[in-house]
This record gives sequence, C-alpha cells and structure tokens, in this order.
Amino acid sequence: MSNLYRWTAEGEGIFAVGKRKIPKDLVPLFREQANWLFKPMLPPGDIEFLFTERGNRRYINSILPIHKKYLKKIKSKKIPRSMVKEILYEDQFQVAVPKRMVDTLDKALDEMSRRVRKNSGNVLNVIRHRLETEVKELEKMIRLYKAGKIDARELAQKQAMIWGAIDSMPNMVTLMFEISDQSAGQMPPWLRTLKRLSSRR
Repeated sequence: MSNLYRWTAEGEGIFAVGKRKIPKDLVPLFREQANWLFKPMLPPGDIEFLFTERGNRRYINSILPIHKKYLKKIKSKKIPRSMVKEILYEDQFQVAVPKRMVDTLDKALDEMSRRVRKNSGNVLNVIRHRLETEVKELEKMIRLYKAGKIDARELAQKQAMIWGAIDSMPNMVTLMFEISDQSAGQMPPWLRTLKRLSSRR
C-alpha cells in the first residue's frame, strides 16, 4: 500500500510557513532546488499538498535542507493513500487535497496513534508478566540445581524456554530493557537476569 506524506513546521504546512518566512538570501537557492515541483492552476480555496513516495524522497534530498536552515519544529506524517478520498490534482511528485480533509485526517491519525500506543503498552505488560514468571522459576531452579535437587537437563530446558521467548519477541524485550534503563537504574533482579541471558544469545 502506497503512502502520502505531509510536512509541517511550527504547526502549519511547511510550504506555507516556509514561503512567508524565507530569508531573501535563500530565495535563489530555493527556486533552484524546487524547480522540479510543478505549481498547478487550482480553483480558489484552502488547499494543501501532500508528497507521493517519489516526491517525498526528492523533497528530502533537495528542499528540506533549505527549510531546515530557517524553520523550526519540522515534522512529517505518513498518510495511507487509501484514507485520501478527495484529490484535486495529482502528478508523480504530489497530490493536492482540500485542507479540511487534511485536518480531518490529522485527527484520525492522531487517534489511531494513541490507540496503538495504548495497545502496545497492554501487550508489553502481558509479555513482561510472562517473562518475569519464567525468569523467577529459572532462578528457583538454579538454586535447586546448586543444592543438587535437580539435574542439569531440567535446568537447560527451562533456560532454552526463556531463550525461545527472547528470540520470538526481540523488539519487546529490548523495549523493556530501554524503559528500565531510563528509570534511574531501577531494574528489578529478574530483569537483570533476563538481560544476562539475552546477552548470551
């Protein structure tokens, strides 16, 4: 599925604010670097341009370095093309859409992002609980092994099970380490054990 890209700076469309604030000494360079971007004749009204995949790559390599010289808080947002229902103009680099639709899309994408973050947090908590249980069982088995109450085979099976869990969800495990590292070193003992096991893979 292809995507479209919206660039903003200081809370508004980057070309609108860029045109208004560009220093005079940068105008010739901007015109030179933006000569690939066609400006179509469109009916009056609030219109916003989104880049295609190809246009986005070209923008990043040509015009964005100029925008970075004088604009702040530059951000980009990826918009699934399937969400764009009304197109006023299109070429290989850009599409023009009604600004009201972009505002609606922004709200929808922000809500989707919020839900994804919430769901990711819920999933992370489930995984964290599962790994904590497994690692604590391993620590108990290590004590039993040292006391001669279980053999090495049983211990190896439990360790292999935890390694399997690490291998099946490496991104989530890494995220747990990063979150713990950012919390003033308050890593619980079971997570330190998991980190040691992970480093041996």
